Amino acid sequence: MKIAVLGGTGKTGRLFVQVALANGHEVTALVRPTADTEGLDGARLVVGDALNQEDIATLLEGQEAVYSAVGLGASGTFEEEVHVCTTSVKTIVPYLRSGAIKRAVFTGTHGVRTSHDDTAYVGRVWELMGRRLDDKETMEEELVPETTDWLVLRAPRIAVGNESIGDDVAVLADPRVTNNAYIPQIDLVNVSLSEIEKPTHFREFLTVISAKEVQPKA
Repeated sequence: MKIAVLGGTGKTGRLFVQVALANGHEVTALVRPTADTEGLDGARLVVGDALNQEDIATLLEGQEAVYSAVGLGASGTFEEEVHVCTTSVKTIVPYLRSGAIKRAVFTGTHGVRTSHDDTAYVGRVWELMGRRLDDKETMEEELVPETTDWLVLRAPRIAVGNESIGDDVAVLADPRVTNNAYIPQIDLVNVSLSEIEKPTHFREFLTVISAKEVQPKA
């Protein structure tokens, strides 16, 4: 399958590219001119910016599916505004509507929109990241009315690395999570790629998480 990747030089996006290539897919990744492309050998690289709609259009040309791992990092100020998720989704949606792109999977953040609950974990996320999370919420709002083939996989804290938790992975709609909520990077990548290869969820906002970190709902 031909898969376009946004955020391919980030930690999760880079691992997704590597796993997708290892599974025999053709991967095209959008990278900034100054980006570190180590580990992306075998992927076709399109130089550009995920805030530039023309660059995204170039990336999507001739592709069958798209995986987006763009968004905020752990560092940054509370008041910092980010728009990359909203800008990129507005470019991707017309390709879904036309049928040029068959499937789009987006990495979201647990604690935005419908998963913005009163748990200590969500409160802490907003305390640290503030307005940077608005971009994730706006991206999701753009997708709500769409009847095309999309999926948002939200993640709490992502534990970087290739060590899987195996059968402990849970994919749930808006779970209440503990302060220790996390998902190993490799498991988020594997679920994302699986949902591109053999979709089982459509037009949903789901959280990928360690089942041990889910609180019972009252």
